[in-house]
Amino acid sequence: LVFTMQSGQTLSVTPNHPLLRADGSMDVASNFKTNDSLVKLGGQLDPIVSIESIQYFGKVYNLFVKSSVPQENIVVTNGYLN
Repeated sequence: LVFTMQSGQTLSVTPNHPLLRADGSMDVASNFKTNDSLVKLGGQLDPIVSIESIQYFGKVYNLFVKSSVPQENIVVTNGYLN
């Protein structure tokens, strides 16, 4: 999925990639819709203006973390909390 944000930035993730919602909850990328917001580093909200589903062939990287508590495992990808 390629998210295009109001700020002009883009974020490319797999459909099952966890992202932080504006309310602080975690959800998979495929559940986000236009007008939802992603959270940028520093807490700023950035509304989604479009989501495009594309075919991708290449490497993707999955991180495995020690804790099962999502809030203990937040990482930053292209400036967005996930």
